[in-house]
Amino acid sequence: MGALLVHAVTRPALRVLLWLVALTVVATRMCDLPRRVLRLDFSIFYSTAAALRRGLNPYTCDLRPIAAQFHMDIGQLIHTNSPPTFLLMFEPLARLPPRAAYWTWFAVSAAAFVAAAILLLRDRDSALDRAQTQVFAALMLLYMPTSVHLIFAQAQFVILMLLVVMMRGLRRGNDLLAGGAFALAAALRAFPFVMAAYLIVKRRWRALLFGALAFAAIELITLAALGWPIFSSFIRFALRAPADITDINVRQPSDASLFPFITRVFWHVFGLGLGPLLNRVRALTTVAAELGVIALAVRATLREPANRDSDSRAFGLWIAVMLLVSPITWIHYFVLLLVPFHAIASSSAAGRCPRGAIWVALASYVVMLLAPGFHYSSRTLNGYVLYSPKAEFAFVALALALVASLLSVNAAPIAADSAATARGASAEPA
Repeated sequence: MGALLVHAVTRPALRVLLWLVALTVVATRMCDLPRRVLRLDFSIFYSTAAALRRGLNPYTCDLRPIAAQFHMDIGQLIHTNSPPTFLLMFEPLARLPPRAAYWTWFAVSAAAFVAAAILLLRDRDSALDRAQTQVFAALMLLYMPTSVHLIFAQAQFVILMLLVVMMRGLRRGNDLLAGGAFALAAALRAFPFVMAAYLIVKRRWRALLFGALAFAAIELITLAALGWPIFSSFIRFALRAPADITDINVRQPSDASLFPFITRVFWHVFGLGLGPLLNRVRALTTVAAELGVIALAVRATLREPANRDSDSRAFGLWIAVMLLVSPITWIHYFVLLLVPFHAIASSSAAGRCPRGAIWVALASYVVMLLAPGFHYSSRTLNGYVLYSPKAEFAFVALALALVASLLSVNAAPIAADSAATARGASAEPA
């Protein structure tokens, strides 16, 4: 059945149709972008950069008056939560008018996505043939989080590119490149720090050392540029944020990591007013779940034989782990799952992982099509979105991505004749 599906979707006519749909979706999103210039999330980035240019501390000052001067909507946000290095790198855009800054940022973000796609799709180690690669490229554009990322003008395309560079550097033995990409990703958005666990489990000590040195250098430059008051304000925020269950973000079903998901489950079962005991149980449950996910990934990674294909699958597994254990994982973060999806597709085409992995990955992809309706499936109380089982499409999709990655890592290869049949069935002329 898998071979027939691959054969069907790689037929020239269906490839053309798939690309027409993908380009139509992208064109539709592009038409919406001019209306997004003054709205989230670009609005909070620009307001923060403008505050920096005025010598203000964007972690403590009220950004609403600044946003109002530019007629920007920053919603209920008052302060920024982006790391200082991201603020420093974004600050030059505040020298431009909002519209020019928006399109400059869009160009940088789009270029990062294209670079990541090229690095993934033109990988010499990939087992995908040309037709399959074309299908995967179209699916990258059709992936719902890609559209969400475009709408909110977020920064995860840059992180996607850096993680792909890190993966390629590790596979080519270029520890300096891998460590530098890892350090910059962690400095820009913080949550990629989890990938240090992958380096430790794989015993890539040189890459970890280069990453640590590069990160220290980046942070020293940031500290010198922004000053200690701003730097220390972010440190205090970062230490407080993971335990803050009063944050309105935790109530949103589009925040799909384990911490907010488990918190919403507790609210649904016990109500919003969790007492001290239930709060401790909730916290312990979250820690246990996160440690369990990490333990599964460590076990699978240690048992995986060392080769470029298995390293790609293990790297993709840790990206899924990273998103699950991060304190915040919005839907646009899911563009990072394109890395494990590509690794699974390539290994499946080569007969190196079970068909179940590709089917579960496909299920994760399809479930995300349902996620835009999460607010309509949620209950509200005093304007706050509360937990509803029907609203958790994003968490289900992320959990499925983890399962697919676990299935792909350290699994018995498909029989050679079956893999050959699948590849032969998909070998259509481009």
